[in-house]
Amino acid sequence: FAGDNTLYQARERFVRCAQRMFLRALRDRPRGALETKAMMSRESIIEFFDACNVEVDLPESHERLLEHLKRTKTVPKDVVIGMQKDLLEDLGMHRDHGCRYLARVPLDFPKDEELFGRMAAWRQKAQAACVHAMREYQASGGKMAEVAAQQTLGPGTEDLQAKARQELDSMTPAERGQFLTSWQHKFQGLMDVGPEGAAGLVNTLSEREKINLVKAQFLLASLTSSMAAEEQSGGAAAAASPSEAAAPQQQMM
Repeated sequence: FAGDNTLYQARERFVRCAQRMFLRALRDRPRGALETKAMMSRESIIEFFDACNVEVDLPESHERLLEHLKRTKTVPKDVVIGMQKDLLEDLGMHRDHGCRYLARVPLDFPKDEELFGRMAAWRQKAQAACVHAMREYQASGGKMAEVAAQQTLGPGTEDLQAKARQELDSMTPAERGQFLTSWQHKFQGLMDVGPEGAAGLVNTLSEREKINLVKAQFLLASLTSSMAAEEQSGGAAAAASPSEAAAPQQQMM
């Protein structure tokens, strides 16, 4: 039935209905107090992974992540993590207790390659949902550079972003290249210490250093976007705007 859009749309509605009924059945199960002591069984872990994959795949979940991104200018990984923790409790496991046991999967099931594969697919699905939201955000005119700055510096960075853009606009391409080269090792240092360590380092920066950090983010974003566009068009793409940005990486839970 190649090209039969009516049949394809009916299939899509059927799949979404089945997914929603699966989650509804899971949430409608009778349960007592949330588990805070017992080990999380292998079957429960697999069921949790399946439920998470279904939830983030639904159109309403995509809309929720996109709305969060538009409203807060932050990557919606915390929304995804919240969904995951809610599903732990839907399965009868206290959210914190469940998280502890998920972290123990390599210790409790050291040779279970199937479980490791399911866990990897779960992480990838969650990350893909965030990437999808960021692509939709960009497609609707949103600037990922603003998200990157918000992610690194926290809320209230609009003035710093404006100053960074103003300074970049007054620089020649050669000056931009020299600036980015001089800042690459500092930027890499922030990435090497992880999100929590980076937040601590950023708090020690002066306003001038924060503006330079935002400028470096904008330029790296422009470079990444330009390279991606060239790959897609066979090298014929024009240089991207400094206000475009690549998606920050995340890990779920």
